[in-house]
Amino acid sequence: MAEDSNIRDYLLGMLEDPEHLDTIEKRYLTDDDFAARISVAMDELYEQYIDGELSDLQLNAFESHFLSIEDRRHQLDIVRALRSVGQSTHDEQPAVGTDADKRSLLGMLFAVPLFKYGFAVVLIAVIGIGFWRFAIYRSDVDLGLAQLREAYSGERPIESRITDLSYSPFRTTRGVGDDKEKAARDRAEKLLTLAASESDDARTQAALGKFYLTQRKFEQANELFARAAAAAPNDARIHADWGASLLELARINISAGQKAKGLENFDASLSHLETAVKLTPSLLDARFNRALCLQQMMLNEQAKAAWLEYLSYDSSSPWADEARQNLEKLNTTSSNELPADEVLAGFLRAAAAGDKAQAFSILSGNRELISRKYIPQRLAMSVVNADDHDRSVLLNAMDLAGRLESERIGDNFAAKIASYYRTIHRNSIDALRDAQAAVQKGYALCLSGDYELALAEFSNARRIFDAQGDVWESNLSRYFEGYCLINIGNARAGLETIEKVVRFARAGNYAWLEMTALYWLAGSNRNLRQHSVSKLTFLRAISIAEKIGDRYGLQRNLLDLSLDGSFLGQHAIALDGIFRAFEVSNAGYSSLRQRCRLSIGAADVFLAAGHLASARNAAEDALALAGSVDDRMFAVISRNKAGAAYLKAGDPATAKRYFDTALSESQSFSDQASRNKMSAHSYLQMAGLARSGGDVAGSTDLYRRADELYDALSMPFYQYVAEKGILSGLKELGETAELDRLLPLTIKLAEDYQEKISEEAERASFLDDGITVYDLALEREFEKGDLSKAFDFSEMSVSRNLYQRLAAHIGTAPRPLTIDEIRDKMPDRTQILKFSVLKGRTLVWVISKRDVSLIPIRISADELRTRVERYIAALSRPDADLGVVRTLSRELYGTLIAPVSEKLEPDLDLAIVPNKFLFYLPFSSLMNERNEPLIAAHPLSFSPSASVFVICSEKASRVAKVNESILAVGDPSFDRNSFPDFSVLPAASDEASAVRAQYTSGSSLLGPDAVKSELLKSIRNADVLHFAGHYVVVDREPDSSYLLLAKGPDSDAPAGSDILTNAELAQQDLGGLGLVVLSACQTGIDRYLDGEGMVGITRTFLAAGVPAVVASQWPVDSEATAILMKDFHKLRRSGGRSNTDALRQAQLDLAGSSGGRFASPYYWASFSLIGGVSKY
Repeated sequence: MAEDSNIRDYLLGMLEDPEHLDTIEKRYLTDDDFAARISVAMDELYEQYIDGELSDLQLNAFESHFLSIEDRRHQLDIVRALRSVGQSTHDEQPAVGTDADKRSLLGMLFAVPLFKYGFAVVLIAVIGIGFWRFAIYRSDVDLGLAQLREAYSGERPIESRITDLSYSPFRTTRGVGDDKEKAARDRAEKLLTLAASESDDARTQAALGKFYLTQRKFEQANELFARAAAAAPNDARIHADWGASLLELARINISAGQKAKGLENFDASLSHLETAVKLTPSLLDARFNRALCLQQMMLNEQAKAAWLEYLSYDSSSPWADEARQNLEKLNTTSSNELPADEVLAGFLRAAAAGDKAQAFSILSGNRELISRKYIPQRLAMSVVNADDHDRSVLLNAMDLAGRLESERIGDNFAAKIASYYRTIHRNSIDALRDAQAAVQKGYALCLSGDYELALAEFSNARRIFDAQGDVWESNLSRYFEGYCLINIGNARAGLETIEKVVRFARAGNYAWLEMTALYWLAGSNRNLRQHSVSKLTFLRAISIAEKIGDRYGLQRNLLDLSLDGSFLGQHAIALDGIFRAFEVSNAGYSSLRQRCRLSIGAADVFLAAGHLASARNAAEDALALAGSVDDRMFAVISRNKAGAAYLKAGDPATAKRYFDTALSESQSFSDQASRNKMSAHSYLQMAGLARSGGDVAGSTDLYRRADELYDALSMPFYQYVAEKGILSGLKELGETAELDRLLPLTIKLAEDYQEKISEEAERASFLDDGITVYDLALEREFEKGDLSKAFDFSEMSVSRNLYQRLAAHIGTAPRPLTIDEIRDKMPDRTQILKFSVLKGRTLVWVISKRDVSLIPIRISADELRTRVERYIAALSRPDADLGVVRTLSRELYGTLIAPVSEKLEPDLDLAIVPNKFLFYLPFSSLMNERNEPLIAAHPLSFSPSASVFVICSEKASRVAKVNESILAVGDPSFDRNSFPDFSVLPAASDEASAVRAQYTSGSSLLGPDAVKSELLKSIRNADVLHFAGHYVVVDREPDSSYLLLAKGPDSDAPAGSDILTNAELAQQDLGGLGLVVLSACQTGIDRYLDGEGMVGITRTFLAAGVPAVVASQWPVDSEATAILMKDFHKLRRSGGRSNTDALRQAQLDLAGSSGGRFASPYYWASFSLIGGVSKY
């Protein structure tokens, strides 16, 4: 019967007709007889599955859809067990009364008729209960999902597929739906919410997650899917739905301009979807969404392959129709590149037809020189080989190209070439023909990687053009001379050559030529370690490309600017740029070469940002494109990138296959420079592979091979990476003599490199990557017993940029202070406790004016990090278990403080200099065996380096005053519509008023008065700033984090008028302030860089000249903070205590107040004084 067939398709998730689906859902919920028929159909499916009678399509549907419900999987186990028992009973049970039966207790019992009948009754009852439980009983989850399917049977809420929901079309303009849909949604919500409140099992949490997914509440959905996946990590359907939710959230991020965040969520989506496919290859929902995700990421080749894979599983459903539509879109996007000859033919047709719009579209969309698509040059190449008639047609086309560029982008370069060819003498044609032939030969040699031979051809062409008076094409050839020089490793000569082209272009106002030359000028500066100049050059090129509408130039400059940012650790900037480049590429007229280059670059950017799923797919995308590009170098680079991505993702076998092939292809290049460059890259990757497998000697040898080649090629960054690998290997191998020889050379390389980077944020990111070299040097000097040198390296590796800014304020040397200078200049009655976290141990320096001690603590960095993270996780919650907190606190005290406690003098202030992740540790809360916190024994301050502590202390002593003026800012009246997630803080307003009352002079800005302009004006006259309000951390972008201020009366005020960012604060001269108190959440640290320490608003104030800042390490309780801050200011003003002593006493007072209500360190240990100390 047709209805039985529909029931069967319904159970297998193969019923796509919405009308039939709706009918079955309703009858299943309301008609018990019909529900019984469904149960019978389910039994038949179980039997046919066990007997292997399902077709391949039915088998996939049974495993991926029908068995997605846990109860059905249990029922299948019961059916299998019963069949097994029945079969064994039939085949093996001996007849009653045999010797075997008599020897069996069970056989003896079965010999009693009453027992046999009783057992049968029990068995039937058990089966009946199981049948009701697994076949007829419908849980709230089942009913809720049925209602959800009914609600979206006419139109699905998101483009992604959601498991358990059947096909319905997706429309981008969806309304609220009719009453029937709303009623079904409401019933689904009630049922699923009720189920989730009664059970926290994986299926129930995931079901509620599906509901939130349909409501586009992706954050709530993600939380539920995370819980479900934690309980059932191998449930492919949970991963598929979680991937769908992250995919849709990523699309919202992108549309809101949050490209970096969007790419982060795309990567997480891709990871979950690929996990789902790996767990259940036949799960169509996951395959569909993976293809959709890759398409949204604009990894078009991978997306096409994914859609084709989907269609191999499903070729006939409405979902398959959508898959084909998406595939067609991708094929249309990818097929817009024409061969060079067809591009020229298209332009000539448009010129002949007088179609200027089409002619300019072709002209502006095809400017790639090396692929012979730059129309003015192609026409010139054709003119010198044409007869008189064709030459006339070609010259007319050249004139049109020149006019169009002059009129539309204000660039006369093409017009000059056209004018030149209009006036050439016939005697010049042969010479120009030779020049054009040399240019074309040079292009071909570049594509094959033979740059030295190509250089000779371009040099020959330039000389001919110069002799014939064609200065325009002469400069195109000079540009390629520079290009070849850079690629053979002579970056300096390449830079000088391309600078000549830039000067020529600027003199003639040839915007396109300037932009084209600037791209390689920037690349040359990057190779010469001039990263700041390189960045500015790329930005200039991007500006020109946008102005003249050159999408090809815009793409490649955006790409290389992103790679620069990635190299410098500025991953958000890099991700934003790479997505912009893909957007430009997808808009049309992107060459295969450029798309391949873009995917290669994306693999680099994703890999550096830790987006491993994206990196793998980008590398595979590039590899697919490389097969269509006549450039072997792209194939080698793509294989190395793919190998690196697989290695990081934990698949060394696949990585090795890629690396081996890449090295083999690298060594087949005939051009020595190309061969060496590609081989060096392959050696570098293979060294990382060997190291990950524990082959230290093998990896060190491979790093050496790479280092030698990079040295010969003058590629210092890659040489630096290789040398870091060598040093690490030498350390593990115990080859100390070679280690001692190479360490100073590598450190000099790192120092030279970072000095070339003028932007402070970029320099800090570079040092963050380079920290391990200083660690090796520090540890080596410690092993040799040279404590002074060890200390020097420990200071060189931290807060270099901050110290240099502070040193510039007072006119002292920018180098960090030596240990003798520290002891000479540090404040009296103070000890410095400085930590250096190394791979296998932590060194602790105890420094006073009288003595220096260095104590090693045997604990690995990984183990110490784990203990710190465990303690912070337990501590930084208001409902923290105090017993657990104290246990973990004592453990850390025993690890970090007890080994040096005998060296600590109880009557001295303690200035702590943390290192790496120890910046996140609230040392003040660490307790000894008597449960006494460290702060009970010492007033504490903190500083990112010993040198910074000394210089801030000197400044604090100079600006300290007995009669201080304060600016107290409390609870700014921010725009609740713009910032709905933040609450009003009435306690903060009271706090600011009370703090202001402690000072004889000053002012307060409360509520609506706390506007940006007033704060910046009033701060100049204050000695102390107290801010009680919201500080908003912008993830991964500390310069963009901000203090939230009052909106102000001007409704037309520009965006940003109610926030004060770190970047804006950094431009202020705040040297008159002696103390800043930030009574807000997480003001101590936004981000930590290994080479710079804390980065955030505290560092901004220190860098602007403020010697001491009180700030918090985690979100704080408003009431407890108000009590603490009032007491702190009272103690330092009325009690005459120093900043450190006042903060110490205020924290101890709070911990002991309110009957122990605030005893947990969560309430009082978040705040620290950072910077320097003075007696005030």
